[in-house]
Amino acid sequence: MVGRLPCRLAKLLALVGIAMAQACQGDAPVDGAEDGSLDDAPPSVDWAAPWSMHTIDDSASGADGVKTADVNGDGLLDLAVGWEESGIVKLYENPGPEAADSPWPDVVTNRAASVEGVALGDLDQDGSTDVISCTG
Repeated sequence: MVGRLPCRLAKLLALVGIAMAQACQGDAPVDGAEDGSLDDAPPSVDWAAPWSMHTIDDSASGADGVKTADVNGDGLLDLAVGWEESGIVKLYENPGPEAADSPWPDVVTNRAASVEGVALGDLDQDGSTDVISCTG
């Protein structure tokens, strides 16, 4: 859940960014290797070590439907989260690897009861990413 995002995910998003997201979706290998292995991963990343959990936001509860996209064009994956129990939708700006384990800057994009999910896309084709939410 995003309120207590595991550091593993925060570091993954901040350090590897879009390349990792594409690899997870099967679009591109993680490190450019044909097999998508981590053999050429940066030496500073110890993929086998246990990762600590870092809180990026503790102000809401009931994360339901986390989506990622590079919303601001900085090459890092940002997060959109529907907080079902809190009745809000938030967009989190990925602060980069130096601050990935600190609270992430966020903005409330919508308030709605029982948020069940979110999506990100350019619905009106204006070049900006839109945050879409649904309720149950």
